[in-house]
Amino acid sequence: MEIERVIERLREQVSDLRQVAGAAALAAAQEDLRSTPAAYVIPLAEQAARNALIGGAHSQQIAVHFGVVLAARQLRDARGQAGHEELERLRSAVKDALIGWAPDEDHDPIELVRGQLLALTDAILWWQDEYLTGYYERRP
Repeated sequence: MEIERVIERLREQVSDLRQVAGAAALAAAQEDLRSTPAAYVIPLAEQAARNALIGGAHSQQIAVHFGVVLAARQLRDARGQAGHEELERLRSAVKDALIGWAPDEDHDPIELVRGQLLALTDAILWWQDEYLTGYYERRP
């Protein structure tokens, strides 16, 4: 899956985000952060099911996991408690934009898998929600 489609979707649907980009990992997002709130789309994993066909043909379902890492500034509260409301508002807007949306006709609609706190550094709260979509890899 091209993460650019997810990035464009977030830019179009979540107007509160000041920065939306792709990143290879959290460290790259932390280095790139210029303004908050921000979202970074990060590829996480692909998992293939066994080939469902015999006789040389090939059909595998591929599960594609990607993360949306949110960065929210916590100037009022170094512990991060005050920023939880902003984070939940951002997470809700991102979920509204992605859950049930298919990046293209070949991919399944996106589902939420889980979320987790990544870090609280330099008054920035970093949270990642993991999403799942899938497609079929077919060869004659």
